[in-house]
Amino acid sequence: MNTVAAVMTRPFQKEIAIRVAVCSTFLLIISLFAVQGLHSQYQFQLTCGDTIATVVVPIDTVLFFVFLENTGTADDQYGITLLDSTPGWYLLLCVRGACYPPGTSYHSLEASEQMMMEVRFSQILNPGTGSAVLRVQSVGDPTLLNSVTLRVLATTSVQIDTECNRVQRIDLQSRPNPFLMSTAIIYQSTDDQGASLEIYNARGQSVKSLADGRVYANYHMHHWDGTDSEGRRVTPGVYFCVLQTENLRSVCKLVLLGIDSQE
Repeated sequence: MNTVAAVMTRPFQKEIAIRVAVCSTFLLIISLFAVQGLHSQYQFQLTCGDTIATVVVPIDTVLFFVFLENTGTADDQYGITLLDSTPGWYLLLCVRGACYPPGTSYHSLEASEQMMMEVRFSQILNPGTGSAVLRVQSVGDPTLLNSVTLRVLATTSVQIDTECNRVQRIDLQSRPNPFLMSTAIIYQSTDDQGASLEIYNARGQSVKSLADGRVYANYHMHHWDGTDSEGRRVTPGVYFCVLQTENLRSVCKLVLLGIDSQE
């Protein structure tokens, strides 16, 4: 079975099933190269999690997360295009709290700023193969263009993603999640290596660094109490835990609940 974590429910159940492609038990990371332009002030980089998800139908939603970073020295605007090639599924691109159907939307980033983009495949009721191309083009230097292809393999039986089994993986989990006061972030490193663990908000802004240094081949645990680097309680909502090692980048989606969310 594909080791990417999945939560699945049948359509007749009332709860929503969401399969998160990046917050996985084992995560394949593809870091796309930094695009170099005619002028060094215009550069950007795309970093994404899993680009292939294998699911068993029916399932409500599959999520992919892609990070866009302005690595240049000048502010820039980007044309972000979502191209749909799915068998009747519903596709959305969500950026900074707003969601767009397939097409082109424009978003600005200051120098060194990054943002998180979410691609949603929804209403996957029948077997099939769907794909989406997320294309990013600089407005400041239109010669800068890069893209990533995201694929969903929907089947009626469990399949193994053999390609993922050939690469190094990192086990990144959060328990409990969603959480109210504190969550334990657990990961396994298979090698002695440098690693950093950081919390980001939905706008791609750093909230708090939990670890930065050398880790050994073992299981590691860190706790996040829902506060920022200044010790202030952050607003309830969606956050992302990013584990960066020397070779891989893993992302786990966290949901911080408010007091009113308690039953």
